[in-house]
Amino acid sequence: MHASATFSRRKDHIVVAGRLRASWPLECQRCLEPMQVEIDEPYELVFVDSEEESRALPDVFDPVVLDENGQMHLVDLFEDELILHVPNIPRHEEGSDCQRFAREHGVIDEATVGDPDEASADSPKKSPFDVLKDLNLH
Repeated sequence: MHASATFSRRKDHIVVAGRLRASWPLECQRCLEPMQVEIDEPYELVFVDSEEESRALPDVFDPVVLDENGQMHLVDLFEDELILHVPNIPRHEEGSDCQRFAREHGVIDEATVGDPDEASADSPKKSPFDVLKDLNLH
């Protein structure tokens, strides 16, 4: 992880702004293979002394409430910011082998990820449960 930070003052508040860069190993939720998620995001945080003060700030500010000693834990701060940028459902990029595998095995179909102009309006939608009809459950 790489983090840059610049501290400044806006009116009565201390502001920290910078950029977070990290690469996280995650598991693709489509093919269950390992993948790297690259995070490169700017951030801007405003330090406040209480929850009340944070609610009084305009919505454009992202407040960080300082502890009873007027401090905060830098590692926790960056960890929280990184977690906000991790995708809820990590998946390989469009056009990857993962997506080709999913198409071949009926996990996704061309109509849901392909060019909408190429998808025929007359073709019936394939149900994700169609693969179950061939199972012998007895």
